[in-house]
Amino acid sequence: MDMIVWGAGAIGGITGGALTRAGHDVLLVDIHEEHVAALTRDGLSVEDARGDWQVPVKAATPPEVRGPLRLVLLAVKAQATSAALDQIVPHLTDASVVVSVQNGLNEELIAERIGAARTIGCLVNWAADWIAPGRIRFGGTGSFRLGELDGRITPRVRELADILAVVQPTTVTENIWGCLWAKTCLAALLFATALTDETVYDVVERPVPTQRMLVLLVAEAMAVAEAAGVRLVAFDEYDPKIHDAIMGPVEEFLTGDTSPGYQEAPVGGAFVLVQMADMCVASETTRFIYPEGKIGTTAGGISSVMARMPQLTSWMPVPKSRLRTKVSTGVPR
Repeated sequence: MDMIVWGAGAIGGITGGALTRAGHDVLLVDIHEEHVAALTRDGLSVEDARGDWQVPVKAATPPEVRGPLRLVLLAVKAQATSAALDQIVPHLTDASVVVSVQNGLNEELIAERIGAARTIGCLVNWAADWIAPGRIRFGGTGSFRLGELDGRITPRVRELADILAVVQPTTVTENIWGCLWAKTCLAALLFATALTDETVYDVVERPVPTQRMLVLLVAEAMAVAEAAGVRLVAFDEYDPKIHDAIMGPVEEFLTGDTSPGYQEAPVGGAFVLVQMADMCVASETTRFIYPEGKIGTTAGGISSVMARMPQLTSWMPVPKSRLRTKVSTGVPR
């Protein structure tokens, strides 16, 4: 299957390079002329902790592209989607397909321009960084999921998942919107930390007012998704079911409710609110226990963005009434 990777930066570069290494006919397209020149002259060089690799690739700038384009893997930044579509659409046929290998909800914009039948959604949660022209660093593995916008499991999406498996293990979902919204909810936390020059680790370690803000940002994003009728999907470190189980106690704790019924809450470390700040971005090592009217989290590596976080035990107080009603029914792991 011949394909175009439109946007040959971090994610697009790794995708195009891996597909080329696997023997597919791939053209990498990018507006960065120095990057295209380096790719054409020297090939793509990838820094990877599992072993660096280099591969000769075909590359071009948008004006050099000639249609028709059968399959386009769109990997530009979300804010560049509209401009990229202006260049892509004239080269499409009725049988063409555009896959949004991006962060955000760009599938909506793409489908508006070319129709849902020619659009495939994609959750990307593996990492990469653009280093310099022709050079990209692979940052770590993560989910890679494809789905038709109407939820059908079609032969074309299965075929595409098989092809993309050389990039990262790829699965097919009946609920791509739930996947995309889930990533957007998690991203609300990360976007907030990007407003400073500090690391994510440093931001979530800040005092309660900052942590309260982070919690509410993610909660608001989840509320919007739910209001839109989206069923959020768990992926990697993010599980909306854990959020549902603890959000009530978190809300009461963050609003400063110290009414009778709360017990003393010993603090086990600087990250007393990190589970709440990370809004259920929980690893498999996270477990919930509730002796003596408390919910505790034993957290080690709560999320990929806090991989260096030390082992600690944190507690938050919960009204005994809630233990008897909502929480005591069990907290998902």
